[in-house]
Amino acid sequence: MIIMKQLPLKLYPSRLKTALLLVVSLVFTIGGILMIQDGKNKGWFVFSFFALCTLVFLLMLLPNSTYLKISEEGIETKSLFKKSQIISWDVIDEFGTSYVGLNKMVTLNFNENYTKQKLGREIANSISGFDGALPNTYGMSASKLAELLNEYKNKFS
Repeated sequence: MIIMKQLPLKLYPSRLKTALLLVVSLVFTIGGILMIQDGKNKGWFVFSFFALCTLVFLLMLLPNSTYLKISEEGIETKSLFKKSQIISWDVIDEFGTSYVGLNKMVTLNFNENYTKQKLGREIANSISGFDGALPNTYGMSASKLAELLNEYKNKFS
């Protein structure tokens, strides 16, 4: 059992993990530049991909760019300054975990009250057995975060 905290609760991605990914991306970006200077055309792909990754991880380190907010009404996710998405507890059936490649993610299933993004949910469910997933584990293990979210869901729905 996880100790529930006073709401609203705002969780952020691990700054250490994000900073580490930023450094790794920056190293590969520099590697791409060196490949380009050596006349290797593949260097453009390496440079472009990892420069984009560097930018994303840099943006993730900015305050309030990415978070999960838990409240009595439901959860709110925000990624890279895009408009936040709010999902109320009454449309969520359950939270769980699933691996996508080597990455363990928090997944969720919706109940019949949720009518949005039907095609996307069907595709996700056919691939993973779940309707959707959170974009991050916000500094927690996927299992602990899923357990915490299920406790709040059970309390408020």
